[in-house]
Amino acid sequence: MDRGGRSGGERQDPLPAAFLEVYTKHGPKPYAEGEKVPVYNKGIFRNPQDGPMKSGDLVILYFEDESMDYLYLRPENFAKHSGKFGDFDHRDFVGKEFGEKIFSRTNKVGRRGKQSSEKGWLYALCPTPELWTEVLPHRTQIVQTSDQAVICFQLSLWDGKIVIEAGTGSGAMTTAMARCVMPRGSVRTFEFNEVRAQKARDEFEMNGLTEPLVVPRYRDVCGEGFGMSREADAIFLDLPEPWLAVDHAIEACKHGARFCSYSPCIEQVQKTVDKLRERHCDHIKTIEVREREFEVVKNEMAEVVAPPQRVVEGAKARKVDDDQGMWPLPPYMAVPYPEQRGHTAYLTFCTLPYSWGYDERAPYLDGRPLPDLSEYPEGMYPTEGDDEEMAPVGPPVPPPP
Repeated sequence: MDRGGRSGGERQDPLPAAFLEVYTKHGPKPYAEGEKVPVYNKGIFRNPQDGPMKSGDLVILYFEDESMDYLYLRPENFAKHSGKFGDFDHRDFVGKEFGEKIFSRTNKVGRRGKQSSEKGWLYALCPTPELWTEVLPHRTQIVQTSDQAVICFQLSLWDGKIVIEAGTGSGAMTTAMARCVMPRGSVRTFEFNEVRAQKARDEFEMNGLTEPLVVPRYRDVCGEGFGMSREADAIFLDLPEPWLAVDHAIEACKHGARFCSYSPCIEQVQKTVDKLRERHCDHIKTIEVREREFEVVKNEMAEVVAPPQRVVEGAKARKVDDDQGMWPLPPYMAVPYPEQRGHTAYLTFCTLPYSWGYDERAPYLDGRPLPDLSEYPEGMYPTEGDDEEMAPVGPPVPPPP
């Protein structure tokens, strides 16, 4: 059976029924006929195929020395971007396609502040969440792109999901999660610092991250909670004391939601994991993402002379050719860069418990209520002889004393 082949645009073998059942139940919901879906095509989500650059666009500047910056085009104000590579007038960007080379109107500055005789240049790039992470104004420590990818994958973010973020900060992680859940999903982000919360709100509006895709709020979630109940599919905490928000996170999320905590220090991880275990969370694990970059260089040692072979007395005689002492080596080799980004943070993931109140029992898959918790010691259910279809939705939580 040719699983990779196609005949008439269709697979020759159908997908397994179990896979289709799981995907239909837990995967992205299909679009209904006539469903109205919000469109986000400005700022960060600007499509370069929509046309050339125009007033109000966010542009990523990639300079000749591989440094980067950003600007919002304001040609009507005769605005310009000034730096060591000269003055770049905003009017020179309007009407050109993303990716084109733009030259400065003045000469760039040379060494010791002396004026150079050459013009500076840059590439005008279309913004993406990854590029925005490299150039955004830092108000707090940001989540790097390598961590963003792992977090979005572990939280199982896709179109239509509702995700909570505690600790908006500079908005880098908010932008990454918004791209994963758009257009039908939503990111509810909370910031306890009022000044940072207002700056993040203004920045989101300029970058096209408008409601309901991104809903910023000023709130101390550790003390006041999230003001939600069983709404979110995933939650991301970037807080100094994340263990104080675990109880509120369980209350705000759906049964079995995914959880992530971003902590730079291992002491934060220890207290957070203790709290997660206390609340009977499942699949708790902590990882650290290290990005290691290699450079491919020419191998100067193309040939190496082998050491002379010694024949042990009494061993079977064998002939050694003269050219056997040389063997070829690869012409290129990969060498790690000496300077690399080190530790960023520890990422703690888990699945929040399928919890319920003492008088609100989680039903079986067929809809029947759970038996009385007092029938089993410590609230544990027997596992031997249980029918798989009659298993509870999730592990029970002992009732309150």
